[in-house]
Amino acid sequence: MVRLLLAHCIGDFLLQSTTLCEKKKSIPALSGWGYQALHALIYTATVYVFIAEWQCWTLPLLVGSTHFVVDVAKAFAEQRMTPPAGGQRGADESNKPFTDRKKMMLFLLDQIFHLGSWLGSIFSCRAVSTYRPSSIGRRSASALWPISSC
Repeated sequence: MVRLLLAHCIGDFLLQSTTLCEKKKSIPALSGWGYQALHALIYTATVYVFIAEWQCWTLPLLVGSTHFVVDVAKAFAEQRMTPPAGGQRGADESNKPFTDRKKMMLFLLDQIFHLGSWLGSIFSCRAVSTYRPSSIGRRSASALWPISSC
Protein backbone atom coordinates (compact mmCIF):
# COMPACT_ATOMS: atom_id res chain seq x y z
CA MET A 1 0.00 0.00 0.00
CA VAL A 2 2.92 2.34 0.73
CA ARG A 3 4.29 1.68 -2.74
CA LEU A 4 0.94 2.60 -4.27
CA LEU A 5 0.81 5.80 -2.22
CA LEU A 6 4.29 6.79 -3.39
CA ALA A 7 3.43 5.93 -7.00
CA HIS A 8 0.22 7.96 -6.70
CA CYS A 9 2.01 11.03 -5.34
CA ILE A 10 4.65 10.89 -8.04
CA GLY A 11 2.40 9.88 -10.96
CA ASP A 12 -0.54 12.12 -10.12
CA PHE A 13 1.29 15.20 -8.86
CA LEU A 14 5.01 15.32 -9.71
CA LEU A 15 4.85 13.84 -13.22
CA GLN A 16 1.71 15.76 -14.20
CA SER A 17 2.53 19.21 -15.52
CA THR A 18 0.18 22.16 -15.11
CA THR A 19 -0.40 22.12 -18.87
CA LEU A 20 -1.40 18.44 -18.85
CA CYS A 21 -3.64 19.04 -15.85
CA GLU A 22 -5.46 21.90 -17.59
CA LYS A 23 -5.71 20.25 -21.02
CA LYS A 24 -7.18 17.00 -19.71
CA LYS A 25 -10.13 19.02 -18.33
CA SER A 26 -11.36 19.70 -21.89
CA ILE A 27 -12.89 16.24 -21.89
CA PRO A 28 -15.74 16.65 -24.42
CA ALA A 29 -13.10 17.41 -27.05
CA LEU A 30 -11.11 14.54 -28.51
CA SER A 31 -7.88 16.17 -27.32
CA GLY A 32 -9.14 16.08 -23.72
CA TRP A 33 -9.57 12.31 -23.96
CA GLY A 34 -6.04 12.06 -25.37
CA TYR A 35 -4.57 14.02 -22.48
CA GLN A 36 -6.53 11.88 -20.02
CA ALA A 37 -5.15 8.74 -21.68
CA LEU A 38 -1.59 10.14 -21.64
CA HIS A 39 -1.86 10.90 -17.92
CA ALA A 40 -3.29 7.43 -17.23
CA LEU A 41 -0.42 5.83 -19.17
CA ILE A 42 2.19 7.80 -17.19
CA TYR A 43 0.37 6.94 -13.96
CA THR A 44 0.14 3.23 -14.83
CA ALA A 45 3.84 3.08 -15.72
CA THR A 46 4.71 4.77 -12.41
CA VAL A 47 2.62 2.24 -10.48
CA TYR A 48 4.29 -0.63 -12.37
CA VAL A 49 7.77 0.68 -11.53
CA PHE A 50 6.96 1.27 -7.85
CA ILE A 51 5.29 -2.10 -7.34
CA ALA A 52 8.44 -3.71 -8.80
CA GLU A 53 6.72 -7.04 -9.41
CA TRP A 54 7.74 -7.36 -13.06
CA GLN A 55 5.63 -10.43 -13.79
CA CYS A 56 2.57 -8.72 -12.30
CA TRP A 57 1.04 -6.39 -14.87
CA THR A 58 -2.61 -6.84 -13.90
CA LEU A 59 -2.46 -4.71 -10.74
CA PRO A 60 -0.90 -1.64 -12.43
CA LEU A 61 -3.29 -2.03 -15.37
CA LEU A 62 -6.29 -2.26 -13.05
CA VAL A 63 -5.13 0.69 -10.91
CA GLY A 64 -4.30 2.76 -14.01
CA SER A 65 -7.62 2.09 -15.73
CA THR A 66 -9.61 2.95 -12.60
CA HIS A 67 -7.49 6.09 -12.25
CA PHE A 68 -8.49 7.02 -15.81
CA VAL A 69 -12.20 6.52 -15.02
CA VAL A 70 -12.00 8.55 -11.80
CA ASP A 71 -10.15 11.40 -13.52
CA VAL A 72 -12.63 11.50 -16.41
CA ALA A 73 -15.52 11.60 -13.93
CA LYS A 74 -13.78 14.42 -12.07
CA ALA A 75 -13.35 16.38 -15.32
CA PHE A 76 -17.06 16.06 -16.07
CA ALA A 77 -17.92 17.09 -12.50
CA GLU A 78 -15.67 20.15 -12.74
CA GLN A 79 -17.47 21.23 -15.90
CA ARG A 80 -20.84 21.00 -14.14
CA MET A 81 -19.69 23.10 -11.20
CA THR A 82 -21.16 26.57 -11.17
CA PRO A 83 -19.11 29.68 -10.37
CA PRO A 84 -19.46 31.17 -6.88
CA ALA A 85 -22.53 33.32 -6.11
CA GLY A 86 -20.55 36.52 -6.72
CA GLY A 87 -20.48 35.83 -10.46
CA GLN A 88 -17.68 34.86 -12.79
CA ARG A 89 -14.21 34.53 -11.36
CA GLY A 90 -11.38 36.52 -12.83
CA ALA A 91 -8.61 34.76 -14.76
CA ASP A 92 -6.08 35.34 -11.98
CA GLU A 93 -8.40 33.91 -9.30
CA SER A 94 -9.16 30.68 -11.19
CA ASN A 95 -5.55 29.53 -10.80
CA LYS A 96 -5.53 29.78 -7.00
CA PRO A 97 -5.70 26.30 -5.47
CA PHE A 98 -8.85 25.45 -3.56
CA THR A 99 -10.50 28.86 -3.89
CA ASP A 100 -13.91 27.42 -3.16
CA ARG A 101 -15.29 24.58 -1.10
CA LYS A 102 -16.71 22.70 -4.07
CA LYS A 103 -13.26 22.30 -5.60
CA MET A 104 -11.83 21.16 -2.27
CA MET A 105 -14.61 18.61 -1.83
CA LEU A 106 -14.13 17.41 -5.40
CA PHE A 107 -10.39 17.00 -4.79
CA LEU A 108 -11.01 15.05 -1.57
CA LEU A 109 -13.59 12.81 -3.26
CA ASP A 110 -11.13 12.22 -6.10
CA GLN A 111 -8.48 11.07 -3.64
CA ILE A 112 -10.96 8.87 -1.74
CA PHE A 113 -12.04 7.19 -4.99
CA HIS A 114 -8.38 6.60 -5.92
CA LEU A 115 -7.76 5.01 -2.53
CA GLY A 116 -10.85 2.84 -2.94
CA SER A 117 -9.71 1.75 -6.38
CA TRP A 118 -6.33 0.69 -4.94
CA LEU A 119 -7.99 -1.40 -2.27
CA GLY A 120 -10.37 -2.97 -4.78
CA SER A 121 -7.53 -3.67 -7.19
CA ILE A 122 -5.31 -5.19 -4.50
CA PHE A 123 -8.03 -7.48 -3.20
CA SER A 124 -9.23 -8.52 -6.66
CA CYS A 125 -5.67 -9.37 -7.69
CA ARG A 126 -5.11 -11.12 -4.40
CA ALA A 127 -8.24 -13.20 -4.89
CA VAL A 128 -6.93 -14.62 -8.16
CA SER A 129 -3.34 -14.87 -6.92
CA THR A 130 -1.78 -18.26 -6.44
CA TYR A 131 0.55 -16.93 -3.76
CA ARG A 132 0.93 -19.18 -0.72
CA PRO A 133 3.34 -18.18 2.07
CA SER A 134 5.98 -20.84 2.62
CA SER A 135 5.97 -20.37 6.37
CA ILE A 136 2.97 -19.08 8.29
CA GLY A 137 4.97 -17.74 11.25
CA ARG A 138 7.79 -16.18 9.27
CA ARG A 139 7.34 -12.76 7.61
CA SER A 140 9.49 -12.55 4.53
CA ALA A 141 9.87 -9.40 2.44
CA SER A 142 7.41 -10.79 -0.12
CA ALA A 143 4.85 -11.50 2.59
CA LEU A 144 4.79 -7.80 3.49
CA TRP A 145 3.40 -6.96 0.07
CA PRO A 146 -0.09 -8.40 -0.41
CA ILE A 147 0.50 -9.57 -3.97
CA SER A 148 3.31 -11.87 -4.88
CA SER A 149 2.01 -13.05 -8.24
CA CYS A 150 -0.97 -11.98 -10.25
